[in-house]
Amino acid sequence: CDQLQSILPGNVFMPGDPVYQRQQSSYYSEQQKTVNPTCRVTPTSAQDLSQIITIAASMNCSFAVRSGGHMNWPNSSNINDIGFTIDMENL
Repeated sequence: CDQLQSILPGNVFMPGDPVYQRQQSSYYSEQQKTVNPTCRVTPTSAQDLSQIITIAASMNCSFAVRSGGHMNWPNSSNINDIGFTIDMENL
């Protein structure tokens, strides 16, 4: 999350941040709301997304991708604190 914050300031949200809380509470499924990622990142361009994936791959990070957020089992479009969630709401 620190690496992501360094390249995408203003687009990485930690627990306790209002954006993090809003994104967490907006899932369709209660099961998805029960897992809390280390951080949530919201790319605004394909370049942002490319940088996020590059960092995740280079650091062997686990992550989930949320698009519509309608999957109904934990870790399908959200992840617990072993990783981070990429929220596609701004793409």
